[in-house]
Amino acid sequence: MPGTYVRILKTGHVKTGDAMVLVEEAQNSLTVAETYKLIFDKEKIKSYWL
Repeated sequence: MPGTYVRILKTGHVKTGDAMVLVEEAQNSLTVAETYKLIFDKEKIKSYWL
């Protein structure tokens, strides 16, 4: 299922307020919202496959 995936580069503890850094952005990928719309929006599914 769709979701947020991260790669752990260094072990340790994360505290509230700690920053997360995007190291590399995937190209040509869908957002989580776009993925859920494709999964659950029947009209979009129909138009996608036609």
